[in-house]
Formats: sequence, C-alpha cells, structure tokens
Amino acid sequence: MTHDLEDAILARRSSRMFLRDEQVPRQLVTEALELAIDAPSQSAAFQHHVSLLTSRSDSQRKDSLAYLTSHISSAPPRATLPITINSLLSSLCPLILDGSSAVRTQLLKLFQALPKDDVRDHVAKVLPYMRAGMTHLSRDIRVSAIDFLSFLIKTAGSELVSSPGGWHQTLECFTTVLGWRTNDASKWSSSKASFSEGVSPWPRTFRPASRPLSLPPGRATPGSLSPRRSR
Repeated sequence: MTHDLEDAILARRSSRMFLRDEQVPRQLVTEALELAIDAPSQSAAFQHHVSLLTSRSDSQRKDSLAYLTSHISSAPPRATLPITINSLLSSLCPLILDGSSAVRTQLLKLFQALPKDDVRDHVAKVLPYMRAGMTHLSRDIRVSAIDFLSFLIKTAGSELVSSPGGWHQTLECFTTVLGWRTNDASKWSSSKASFSEGVSPWPRTFRPASRPLSLPPGRATPGSLSPRRSR
C-alpha cells in the first residue's frame, strides 16, 4: 500500500515547488510519508494541549486554550471529545483563578464554545472555582469571575439556581464583590467595594444582575434564596 501511495504522489505534478513538467522527487515523497506517519492524531494533540494547561508559561497556557477552543468550535455537532467533559473541566476550572488576564479571557471563549448541554450538566463543578474567583484578592480575577457568572446565568441559569446551595452562596459572593456585606452575615452595609483605581468595573459587575433567570417549577425565587437584610 505504501508503494502505491508513493506512486500516486509521484504521478501528480507539483504546481508550487516544481515546474509542471517535472515530477516530485521520490525522496521528498518518502520524507512526506514519514512526517504523515509520525504526526500525532487529533486526539493525541488534544490531550497533549490539555496537559499543557498546567504549564508555567502564560503564553503556553493561552495557546493551548486557543487550540482546544478551535478544536471544539470546528467539531461537528454532537461530536465526542477525545476526553470526557468532566475530565476536561477538571483541567479548565482552576484557570478561572489564573493570574494571567489573557489566559482567563481565552478560557471564557473556550467555555462559550462548549456544548450548552455539557455546561448545564456540570454547573456544580464550575461553581466553586467561580465563587473563589469572586472573592479573590486580585481585583482583575474578581472582575473576570463576574464574566463567568454572567456566562453561567445566560447558558445555565436554571441549573445555577437549582444547584444545592449554589444560588445562595453565589449571591453571598456577589454582594461581597459589591462591598455590601460585613463579616457578620446578619448585618449589611453599603461600604464601597475594594476595587483599585483604574477603569470602573461596575458595568461588568452589574451585568449578571440584569439577566432574567428561568426557574424550574416549584423552585424558590432568587429573592427568597438571598440572605435577609436585618431590620
């Protein structure tokens, strides 16, 4: 079969590297075949880039996320990923707390490329990292976490609200970002949030609150799940 393939390639004329009347040298054909045989499969490449998400290089993590995003976006509908969505999220979710803004931005693009049904089925896996980001010491990470909250509300609002303890704890984190809470959960204050100087994050912060939530029948409303204001 290899010889047949070589003969087929040799029979074709190259319009880029050689004159039309010249045949491709057999040595170049052999080298091309070796490269094709040694090239990793898409599945192996996908898993390799997943393993690179723990790289110490910010650019490497960003590039690997970009590759995964491109792979998922170009896959046919209902196509099976080389690894399970649960395993993929185990590698993706910690990057919500990544110190690189470029990595977090690319991560959000990857989440947006994931099938919505997969996101809805694994909301509980994303929530702990998102809430950790909302209360992070870094202002930029807190603001990025709000973007992930907005994405979850838009994509899986019903699952977010119905997740056990998910909406209550998320609201607590949200009010912490706004600076509306004190250490005592029974007392509320209107102190200013501890955002550093620079571009105001408030429009992005309030964006999730402007999205309507679709609640499952028989579920409590978001207001009934929020902490009560002391009188």
